[in-house]
Amino acid sequence: MSFDEDIALRPAGDGVWEGEVRGGWWTPRGPLGGYVMALMLAGFEQAVADPARQPRWLALSVASDAQWQALCGVLGRPAWSAAPDFATLRGRREGHDAIDAQLRPWAAQSELDDQRRRRRRDLAALLTRDPPAEDADARAAAQAAAWRLPQRVAAAACADADLGSIARRLPPDVLAAPLDEVGCLLIPDPDGPGRAASLERAAGRRRLALGPAVPLSELSGSWSLARAALRASEAGVLSENGVLVAEQNLGELLVFEAGALARRIATARLAPLEQLTEKARARMLETARAYVRHQGNSVAMAAAPAGAVIAVEAGRYQETLAPARSVTLVGRCPAQTILAGPAAIKALHTSRATESRSCTGGCFMK
Repeated sequence: MSFDEDIALRPAGDGVWEGEVRGGWWTPRGPLGGYVMALMLAGFEQAVADPARQPRWLALSVASDAQWQALCGVLGRPAWSAAPDFATLRGRREGHDAIDAQLRPWAAQSELDDQRRRRRRDLAALLTRDPPAEDADARAAAQAAAWRLPQRVAAAACADADLGSIARRLPPDVLAAPLDEVGCLLIPDPDGPGRAASLERAAGRRRLALGPAVPLSELSGSWSLARAALRASEAGVLSENGVLVAEQNLGELLVFEAGALARRIATARLAPLEQLTEKARARMLETARAYVRHQGNSVAMAAAPAGAVIAVEAGRYQETLAPARSVTLVGRCPAQTILAGPAAIKALHTSRATESRSCTGGCFMK
């Protein structure tokens, strides 16, 4: 059994967790303390994570002046740190009741804030899931999170660490929550006046990938595109900072997201080139590049400058081409092409006709 399995606990109801003490970890010194503490910590973590847990009490221990200064900052009470009555440990002990009286409303509000954040996170997860949630479930979750469901919405993705900074600069109707370690922002009426400018200001130099505006039922697609654009930006494929509109980079995203598949296809398609000599392989690669460059359009020969490399269409066919200048013709089975034009072009074609006629793969004529 692993250590994690040996400290696993089971809920016994009413906030009680139970488990077994394994003898394998029970030694007089060293691991004994660590094992017991690990059991206690496991119970604490599971109790805190229990969604049915009701808050009962909060204990704070302030052992030094530095810790007191830090607590005042967390509480939003900077004046306390300079108050003479609380400047020393003795003063804080004597003022224990006064400090407690201030901590109670802060703790209660913190619990409400945590609950609001959880509900908004749950709502964001529900709305961006695929398949989409039932309308009744979405309405109930939105009501619990105090967020009005929009007719049209766009999803945006950012680094989890940037979520707070960006969200604070956006209007309150934008739903912000962390999802799977990515910052998620759901933007109602994204095409409305001033929205684009507010997103630019909020993002600043931070990465913010924006998905398309869609009906609420299609939000999962917008969120998927936003995350893909963020990944591409973090990988250096797309612009690094500011607002990045996913729909303006669909081609790049297609290649980026399908990179592994594209590499496998390229490896399979180009495998025959590995059997060629280095010189022959270089010529065949030039053939492929030329074909892609001209999209297989041999009509481009008429406008090509002298010395250009032109790709002909793939496959067996006959076509009359009339190049105006001396060019290099590459492509599959050029013997099946009838050329009309300068004698030099005809000579090039004739010199390769015999070996090209039976070709079933890529032929290079030069």
